[in-house]
Amino acid sequence: MVEKDTTIKELLARNRELQEQLSFYAHELESSDKSLTQLAYYDTLTGLMNRQVFYRTLEHTLTRSRRYGELFAVLAVNLDKFKTINETYGVEGGDSLLKEFSRRLTGALVNNGYIARMGADEFGVLVERVEDIDECAVVAQKINDIMKQPFEVRPGVDIHVTTSVGIATYPTAGQSVEELMKNADAAVAKAKEMGHNGFQYYSEQYDVDARMRLSLEKDLREALEKHEFELHYQPIFDARSRKVVAAEALIRWRHPSQGMIPPFDFIPIAEKSGLIVPIGKWVMSEACAQCVRLRREGFSVPIAVNLSAKQFREKGLRDTVKDILYENNLDPRFLTLELTEGALVHDVERCREILVSLTNIGVQISVDDFGTGYSSLTYLKKFPLHTLKIDKSFVDDVLQENQNQNIVRFIVDLAHNLKLGVVAEGVETEAQYECLRDMGCDKIQGYFFSKPLPEKLLIALLKGQ
Repeated sequence: MVEKDTTIKELLARNRELQEQLSFYAHELESSDKSLTQLAYYDTLTGLMNRQVFYRTLEHTLTRSRRYGELFAVLAVNLDKFKTINETYGVEGGDSLLKEFSRRLTGALVNNGYIARMGADEFGVLVERVEDIDECAVVAQKINDIMKQPFEVRPGVDIHVTTSVGIATYPTAGQSVEELMKNADAAVAKAKEMGHNGFQYYSEQYDVDARMRLSLEKDLREALEKHEFELHYQPIFDARSRKVVAAEALIRWRHPSQGMIPPFDFIPIAEKSGLIVPIGKWVMSEACAQCVRLRREGFSVPIAVNLSAKQFREKGLRDTVKDILYENNLDPRFLTLELTEGALVHDVERCREILVSLTNIGVQISVDDFGTGYSSLTYLKKFPLHTLKIDKSFVDDVLQENQNQNIVRFIVDLAHNLKLGVVAEGVETEAQYECLRDMGCDKIQGYFFSKPLPEKLLIALLKGQ
C-alpha cells in the first residue's frame, strides 16, 4: 500500500512538472507569435505599420469609400535632406531622428488616421472620411508644426529639420491604391521642388511635367555625345578700373528641337540623375580650353567654373582637375572653382581636406551666393578660400538703408579682414555699382556691365577695351 501511494505521488508530481512545461512552451509560443506579428506588420525601428499593412488598409478604405461614397486622402511625407543628415551624423543619428519624428507624428495625428513608414525617410498618412479638402491642409500643417522644435541626433547636438508633404484625395486624384500613392509621391516631389517645408495637392499637370522631365532626361543623356552643350561667359569687372579681369563659365543647352534650354530647366534633372558629374567635367574641360584660347589672343583672363555639391564629394576630384589642367596645358592659377555654402557646411573636416588638396594644385576657390543662410565663421577660418561672392538677393536692395546694406558691409569687411576678395553678383544699375564700389567690393558681375557672352563676343569685348 505504501508503495502504491508513493507511485501516485510521483505521478502527480510528474504531471505538475509536465503542466508547467506546457505552460512555459505555450507562453514562449505566444511570445514568438507576437514577435512574428510585429515583424510582419510593423516597422522595427519606429513601431509604425509597414508599407504592406498600409497598402492593405488603403484597400479596405477604398472598398468602403466606393460603397458609401466617402472621401479620403493619402499624404506622402518626406523628411527633407535626410541623406545629408545620415551622411553627417551617421546611421545612429539618422535612426534617432526617425524615431523621434515618428513619436511626434503619432502624437500629432492620433485622431487623424493611420501612419506608416514607407521607406528610409518616407512616411504615409491615411486620413479617412474627409468632409472637406481643407481638412488635409490642416493635417499637413500639423506635420509641419511638429518640426519647429529641434531634433537631438547626438547627445548635445540639435538640428532643425523640415518636411515636404504631398496630398492625393480620393476620388479626384486616383481610383486605385497604386494611383493614389503614385500621385501623392508626385505631389511631394512638387513640394520639395517648391522649396521644402510645405505641402502640395496633386494636380494632373504634375504628370505632364513628369513626362516632360523624363523626356528631357533621356535627351540630356545624349546631349554630351551629340555636342549640344556650349558655354557662355559672364565677364567679371574690376570695381575701380571697370576692366574685365575674369569670367564665369555658364553652360547652355542647344536642344535640336526645343532650341536653347536655360540651365534652371535642366540642371536639377542633371543633379537628380547623376548626370551632373560628367556634364560638370565637360564644363571644366571646355572652360580650361577656352582660357587657353584667350591667352593665345593675348588676354590672361582666369575662368571660374561652378562645382555642384555632388561633384565636390565625388571621389577623385583632385585627380580630375589635375588631369584637365594638364591636358589643356593651363596654369592652375587661371582656374577658379566656385562652390555654394550648402556644399561646404556638412562634414567640415572632410570638406577642408578636399579644398586643401585642390589649392595644393594651385587653383583658386570661391564661395558662391555667400550670405544666403549657411554662413559660418568656423568654415571661413578653416577653409583655404580666395573669394566670397555676395548673393544677388542682397545686391538687389543694397541702395536701401536696411538690413541688406548692413549685411553687404559686414561681408566686405569680413572678407578683407580674412584677406579674401569680394565679388558682387547680379549688379544691374549704375547706382548699385557705385554703392558696392564705395563699400569696398573688389569686383563686379552682372547685366549692368555685361550679360553672359558666347566665346566670340567675349573676345570682341576684351579687344574693345
